[in-house]
Amino acid sequence: MKHIILACTLIISWAANAQNVTINYRTWFPSNPPCNLFANETNVPATGVANVSHQTKVGQPIYSSSDSAIQMATNYVSSSSSQGTRFRLYYNFKANYTYLIYATVAADVNTVGNNTGPFIRLNINNTGGGGNTTCNGAQDVNPDVTGNPAGLKISEATFSERQFSSFVQGSNQGTLEITAIPAPNGGSKTIRLRQIRIVETPPAPVFTLNPNSSSIECGTSVTKNFVVTNVYSSPGTLSYDWNLGTTNNGWIYLGNPAPQTFTTTSPNISLTSSSSASNISNVSVTVKLNGSNYSTLNSTTTVTNSLPNFSLSNITTGLDCNNMTVKASLPLSSTITWTTTNGLLINGNASPYTTTYGNTVDIYSPSGVSGSVSAQIGSGNCAKQANNSVGYCPCLPWVSPNPTIIYAPNFSSEPLIAQVDEHPDGAWSYQWYIDGQLIGETSNGYLWTNSWPCMGNPRNLEVVAVTYCGRSETVNVGEIFLECWGYRQQSTINDDIKLFPNPATNTIFISLNSKDKHIKASSKLNNISQIAIFDNLGILKLRKVFTNNSNQVQIDVSKLNTGIYFIEVSDGKTRQRKQFIKK
Repeated sequence: MKHIILACTLIISWAANAQNVTINYRTWFPSNPPCNLFANETNVPATGVANVSHQTKVGQPIYSSSDSAIQMATNYVSSSSSQGTRFRLYYNFKANYTYLIYATVAADVNTVGNNTGPFIRLNINNTGGGGNTTCNGAQDVNPDVTGNPAGLKISEATFSERQFSSFVQGSNQGTLEITAIPAPNGGSKTIRLRQIRIVETPPAPVFTLNPNSSSIECGTSVTKNFVVTNVYSSPGTLSYDWNLGTTNNGWIYLGNPAPQTFTTTSPNISLTSSSSASNISNVSVTVKLNGSNYSTLNSTTTVTNSLPNFSLSNITTGLDCNNMTVKASLPLSSTITWTTTNGLLINGNASPYTTTYGNTVDIYSPSGVSGSVSAQIGSGNCAKQANNSVGYCPCLPWVSPNPTIIYAPNFSSEPLIAQVDEHPDGAWSYQWYIDGQLIGETSNGYLWTNSWPCMGNPRNLEVVAVTYCGRSETVNVGEIFLECWGYRQQSTINDDIKLFPNPATNTIFISLNSKDKHIKASSKLNNISQIAIFDNLGILKLRKVFTNNSNQVQIDVSKLNTGIYFIEVSDGKTRQRKQFIKK
């Protein structure tokens, strides 16, 4: 409510600044007026301003002592010819101001009650001096009575104050022309003019702040001039309350760090950005008019950073798995500050480390652990940074791959399923090949595929692990027949495992076939230390550990969904899998 009251107060106060100028020809009463009243430029007393200069433009304005008024004759000649009287007075009409003009007028007695009354028209322009000096009566005029404001028909014999429509002046103009025009078929009629009153209302104050936005390069010292403009030169006492948001605003004012707020009587200030500031604030100013807050203006500040965005990439050397080359996507001449985590060394130096030429460094892990590396260009609030993780793995070749074919189908509708032990330090992916032809890539060491080249000849299934260090050696999984109707495994599959019953409903018994003489001793299972059950997608569903070196165990499978599963049996050194069906 306080804001509303304040706003209303300002509006009322501003409306009170309206100027009222009155030119009263009745009280002027010139002595010995000439036949052409304003043939020579004549000053007429006025209230509200000094004397107002008048001059005839068309016809012969006459001063009537009996009426104490200016008589302005009109004469309708034909539809193509109208005669009238015009004089102009000098008045400074201002752009964007609102005007009301009043005329105290009367017409001939014989005009009363009919449509032959003449018109009085106003024109605001800058036509200037020069005009008619003769005493020959009315002269040719433009009969158009439209405009802004529109002309008024005068049909009363008694004097009254008539109001023209209000208007907002579009541009600065210096004269007001007053013209008497005859009505169509109106014959010869006269307008009698006693008074002109001009009410001038200034526009509501408008203030602007320039610039309304600023762009400053990070780390630079730039001076910006902020200027408040009184658009309409509105009068009154003005002051300016500046607000920079915070005491740590990044600006310098009058040689010192700028305070958060301060007041000036001047509409302009100069601020300089601090090159070491972490941010540069926006600028706000509240204009006070006659001691009251009138409007608040804002200028936004944007800090730009021309330093390039960049990234880091890993480049393995392929020689030492604990050493990796890291490259920044920056020009060779860039100054780069490198930092690492977990004690990783940079070109053999502890973190941080700065390079001034080149955009690559060697990252070394003394303890063989993984970590991260960061590169920074610039400093302070202008810096830009890129990060990347650094992972390490044992040296190639791949150790103890232990690949196996789990399921070799008899029909083309059945999948080929193969399993390989995960890489000791993990792998990003596993690439599966048949005699060098890639048939699939998996995220773990488990292959399930119906895609294979139909060759009709024995081929080798192979696998490659992709790690931080690169690609592993190619490892042979087993030999298969690639017949068009399906796969058929040729090589011997380790089979120490017996399952009963299969299919199983609730419980399955697992035992070792220790009497199988065809199994090599190096690949035999000696006991059961761990059981793992996987679904047909290779997802682990159950794991159980045994500590009694048993050769026979039982597992509850009642909670498994119906489908095909694989039981993996391990003695801690050797693992084998076998398929079973859950009913």
